[in-house]
Amino acid sequence: MIQAKRQFRNDMSDQQKQAISSKLRGRRLSQSTKDKISQSMVDYWNSLPMKPTPDNPFGDTEQTSDSY
Repeated sequence: MIQAKRQFRNDMSDQQKQAISSKLRGRRLSQSTKDKISQSMVDYWNSLPMKPTPDNPFGDTEQTSDSY
């Protein structure tokens, strides 16, 4: 039976998640792989907009007087 790629991120059973987790547990990563993962996460978090607040209604990362 050929497994198809997942179409949704929440369509995996808890049992399947546990099986994958136990299989990958204890695996060692090289320092270059850790650095690449770290840089990817920095890029990801920098790409997300800030949550709007009463002081910053547009969620801008920088507030300037000429932005209004």
